Amino acid sequence: MRKRFIYDSRWNGEKDCHGIMETNWKYNFVGSQPFKVVEKLKWVCKGLQKWSRASGRNSKLWIAILKNDLRDTYKSNKFASEAVQNMEGELKHLLREEERYWKLKSRNQWIKDRDKNTKFFHA
Repeated sequence: MRKRFIYDSRWNGEKDCHGIMETNWKYNFVGSQPFKVVEKLKWVCKGLQKWSRASGRNSKLWIAILKNDLRDTYKSNKFASEAVQNMEGELKHLLREEERYWKLKSRNQWIKDRDKNTKFFHA
């Protein structure tokens, strides 16, 4: 069974993401108008999934790397406050992205669980 495609809101600010959507939407399919729209949507989804996998957007990994770099910078004799500020800003950005990701995941899980007709929703 294929996983359902879910647009990741963290992609909103990415130039590559918009470029992929525009490029893949322009692809011409033969058939009725509704068929063309469905196929274009599939094509855009495939392009975004491929881009997401190839771009190495694993925020958990990048957060760990940045934390190590920040720790090493704090310990080094050549402490550069500007570099630390840049790293801390990037770390905050990545942590916010990670939080948005898990917020989206938890909402999807809640919606999925609600459909299981559990006692919680019949109280």
